[in-house]
Amino acid sequence: NSGVPAVVFHFTMFGEAYVTIRIYDMAGNLVRKLSLGKRGANVMRGVEETADWDGMNGRGRFVNRGGYVARFFAQPVSGGKVQSKAIKIAVK
Repeated sequence: NSGVPAVVFHFTMFGEAYVTIRIYDMAGNLVRKLSLGKRGANVMRGVEETADWDGMNGRGRFVNRGGYVARFFAQPVSGGKVQSKAIKIAVK
């Protein structure tokens, strides 16, 4: 299934955190983990960040068409509660 378009995630950081995006298929199986490292340094009002997913799974193969869920995790550098949010993705 070559030619799967890249997905660009846009998110806003309001503090410094270690960010990870995990992509799951609709059955709940982990497809890919994107470790983005430390993001949001020197944030004062909120800075938009981006991350790209090339449409490949963890084995370097393009995923099948269908629905996926991307879950964002942000672990504050200063400690504290991990923030998370999920969005649905359609791969056509």
